[in-house]
Amino acid sequence: MRVTMPHQSSAEDSTVPTVSREVEQFLVDLERQEPSPNTLVSYRLDLAHFARWFAQTNSEPFSAAAVTPTDVREYRGYLLNVERRQPSTVNRRLAALRKFFRWAKAMGLIRDLPTEQVKGVTQVRKPPKWLEKRDVDRLMRAVERDGSKRDLAMLQLFGAPHLDDILAAYDDEWPLSDGWRGRVALHQLHPLLVHAVLFGGAYVSQAITTAHRCL
Repeated sequence: MRVTMPHQSSAEDSTVPTVSREVEQFLVDLERQEPSPNTLVSYRLDLAHFARWFAQTNSEPFSAAAVTPTDVREYRGYLLNVERRQPSTVNRRLAALRKFFRWAKAMGLIRDLPTEQVKGVTQVRKPPKWLEKRDVDRLMRAVERDGSKRDLAMLQLFGAPHLDDILAAYDDEWPLSDGWRGRVALHQLHPLLVHAVLFGGAYVSQAITTAHRCL
């Protein structure tokens, strides 16, 4: 595997790099689609980075026709294993290459897409961060002190670790009346409707289900 490291300027991310005529024309055509200035700069930086890597790795100038699927695969590996880039950065740079080569094919510069068989990097989602015990205690104290059943409804709606402990502590301090669980939906309906209006998605169906429970 070729791992020649391109020269890296310390100001790489803060200057506008020089690019080939092909890339310059691609950026001109892209600008006609009215992307944001930041998007144009990002494409320029990402394509210039690949072109610099390609030229120093293969000892030949970068051009769309010169790039093979092997080059793209090795570049992906270089980003991951040599530069130690985050998956989001690798995927962004691969996306820039895909868009450029689709343009190059449409312009008749290449026949096949060298990026077609190169997959992005799977991003592992970080597990949800549980509340520390002291934070749970603060929640319990707030509920115990204020005695708000709406707080309990919000905790059940949006989730909280050790929820059973919180409910038990509340019940010890402020005994819950019979049938209180059946009234939880009433306290949850308004915030659910607000979230449905603001964010849509699953909140809509959840709000409808909760409204039916209140009838």
